[in-house]
Amino acid sequence: MSQLFCEIIIPVWNQLERTRRCLTSILAHTRAPYRLLLIDNASEKPTQQFLEQFRRKGLCPVTLIRNEENLGNVKAVNQGIRISNAPYVCALDNDTMVFRGWLEKMIEAAESRKEIGIVNPGSNSLGYKKPWYLSWSRFAEQVVVREKGRVIEMGTATGFCMLIKRSVIDQIGGWCEDYGMGYYEDRDYSRRAAQVGFLCVHAREAFVYHEEHASFGKENAKRHTLSLANRTLFESRFGASKRIIYCLKDVSCELEAKVWEEAMGLARENHWIWILRSRNSGTNGEWNHSNLKVITVPRPFFTWACLSFILKKKKRFHKIYSSDRRLISGLRRFKQFHGGEPVFLNGTGKQHALSSTAF
Repeated sequence: MSQLFCEIIIPVWNQLERTRRCLTSILAHTRAPYRLLLIDNASEKPTQQFLEQFRRKGLCPVTLIRNEENLGNVKAVNQGIRISNAPYVCALDNDTMVFRGWLEKMIEAAESRKEIGIVNPGSNSLGYKKPWYLSWSRFAEQVVVREKGRVIEMGTATGFCMLIKRSVIDQIGGWCEDYGMGYYEDRDYSRRAAQVGFLCVHAREAFVYHEEHASFGKENAKRHTLSLANRTLFESRFGASKRIIYCLKDVSCELEAKVWEEAMGLARENHWIWILRSRNSGTNGEWNHSNLKVITVPRPFFTWACLSFILKKKKRFHKIYSSDRRLISGLRRFKQFHGGEPVFLNGTGKQHALSSTAF
């Protein structure tokens, strides 16, 4: 095994100042042993010269590959994967800025469980919102304190900063190049890893800023067309994500346990799950997943609170499970407004309506 603990693959196509900012932040905030694999996707002369000068300075171990045409992000990452040999590989966009402990904390998360294969850091691309009065550096410091040690599962990881174990690469290889210039290749890779038993997780304590969509600049139409085509490709292989909600009122402990088990399984298959419950049983402590949302609803208002929640959602639920007969009756009456399929759960007996063949 190589003494290099992580090789960081950074595809570059122009964007000189963003690239400079990214590399400067890596030099300042990375303590784990690493090597940079810089893939120059036919950048224009200023960026090309900068990358060559950066390599010659020897500030850190660097391998620089120059392509004579822009091969796109997916193929560039695969070029890096093919020449890598470290226990960990990190695919990192050049429109990012890393902060203290970013790589070390992701590696710690990956090392915490054998089945963890892919790790994302915390980021503005993953729901973190910075107050206007804080700098990104100060905000990152707060994240370290607030999210210390927190690791949650994810249905799929996001490719702007993706740490990958060598064992994942050994089993499934590199990114699928059918996705062309990009979009959905990261989700494809995540689902392929899941199919051979690996988990994707979010190391919330690590923080990486991402300037979203910088790779395509202002080409919104091109980005939308590419995203739509690649989404169609992805769903043809893995199916579309479904939205499922469980509304649990006064259910037996046995049924509640079955619901949690099924909900976690569906979340791991990249479906989006909500659980509304009339009591805070604490069961969700062991079911920690980004695709699984839990809300405790006061029992006296349970029926109307659940009905209101479902009707107000802009995106419709595909399946709605509930142990509340009044809620099921109301859902059937207003089906034209929410479009979901209501399914009654027997809240006390051993028999229940949960089924893995629901779709």
